[in-house]
Amino acid sequence: MAFIGGIITIIVIIILIIIILLSIFNSFSTQPTIPSEIPTPSKGKVGHSCVSNTNCEIGLICENGLCKVVAGGDCNLNTNCTSAQKCVLGKCKTPLPFNSVCTNSQECLSNICDGGICKRNLFEVCSVSECATSLLCDDVLIGPFPLKPVVCRRELLSICSIDDECYSGKCTGGICDAGVGESCSVAVCNTHFPTTCDVDNICKGGFAFPCTQNIHCLSNNCISNVCFP
Repeated sequence: MAFIGGIITIIVIIILIIIILLSIFNSFSTQPTIPSEIPTPSKGKVGHSCVSNTNCEIGLICENGLCKVVAGGDCNLNTNCTSAQKCVLGKCKTPLPFNSVCTNSQECLSNICDGGICKRNLFEVCSVSECATSLLCDDVLIGPFPLKPVVCRRELLSICSIDDECYSGKCTGGICDAGVGESCSVAVCNTHFPTTCDVDNICKGGFAFPCTQNIHCLSNNCISNVCFP
């Protein structure tokens, strides 16, 4: 019996040793729990709000709080590009200034490529011959001052929406009518700067109407840039 008791004791000791060894092994093999990563916020697409360039996708920059396409990037609208560029045939490019050689109106800052040259557009400040076809530089002077701001305006009989678009200063029924000194019929003289269609079929002004030539006056008498009786 003493022999059997000794064997049992040895077995118990061996079991305890095994348990201790397993415990030690597990303490070394068990890896610490790695906290889950915080998800990275998605990058903003074109037109999405942003604070800095890091908020926008690759190929975009943050301008005025919105993600914009960088130079040479793909675009659909001018608003996709930065303020210094525009969308030209699907790419953000720096627009060509006045008098640059062009092949497409989209290339020009004015949006008008006329005869292979970027020309001035409607209401752009101009000098003689700088405006695109069907536009005229409104440089009529009264004394030392222009009659109106010196900008490109529409020629006679051009389609218009407001008086100021027309070189003549009068838009009637969507068409630019005759102005002072221009040929007319009774119905088409300027009311923006009131004139009358005279017997010689020329629009003319009455007393005190601004003029540069006698033909501008009903009295045929232009003195110091004013119509006199």
